[in-house]
Amino acid sequence: MRGRGPRPASSVPAPTVPSLPMSLPMSTPRARTITAASVVAAVEAQWGRACGACGARLIGHDVVIGLLMGQADAPRCTACLARALGDDVALFRTRARASVQRLGCYRAGWVHSDRRLARAGAWPEERWPRTLRLDADEDDDEVSATDAPSCAAPTCDDTTRQDASDPALAPTARFDAGDMGCGDLVLELRMRLQPLAPGDVLLVRATDPGAPGDLPAWCRVTHHTLVHHEHPLYWIRRRDDAPAPPTTQRP
Repeated sequence: MRGRGPRPASSVPAPTVPSLPMSLPMSTPRARTITAASVVAAVEAQWGRACGACGARLIGHDVVIGLLMGQADAPRCTACLARALGDDVALFRTRARASVQRLGCYRAGWVHSDRRLARAGAWPEERWPRTLRLDADEDDDEVSATDAPSCAAPTCDDTTRQDASDPALAPTARFDAGDMGCGDLVLELRMRLQPLAPGDVLLVRATDPGAPGDLPAWCRVTHHTLVHHEHPLYWIRRRDDAPAPPTTQRP
């Protein structure tokens, strides 16, 4: 029996796998979306835990602000979050309240925290000033985690805008977040801005319907600047002051 010789090489070239652009993540799992229910659940789960920086016991408002800032992986009290930004604590709390007030899901967690403190007895004025309460604006007896409005907002409310053709907006880095939900989006933004130099611009593409409300609120609290936005594109300039993250050691 005559043996078979080697097969001739195929004239059809092997298929090529296109490489992803360096500006995009190689793979991004579908992220969790922040809802009123998830914020209230986080408040309940983390209430009373020790702040990772100073050891103070967390209350719900600390948890809500941490979620808004993308600090879900490293809970901190509000005072430590403010100090890490170089902010006056009272001013930081007031700014955070203004941002939370516009976002239904975070507002639900804030109001839930107000009412839990109120039920506990005497209001802890030194720990959390009564003037920061939001529950006085609510008519219902308790915030419904399912009926509270979502974090979606129809348009950005940030007033700092520039022309997208402005050379000053040339991005240093790009991040395609796709439909990543706001909970993981702000965490990812924090990590992607950390290695950039102060003043560098990160161009973000975010198609999640909550992005027009979430990103301006996050920038207001963290002091990064939303210099331009044309949903789903957002140009974010890294803040000039770049304090080190809160220490994990107690003073």
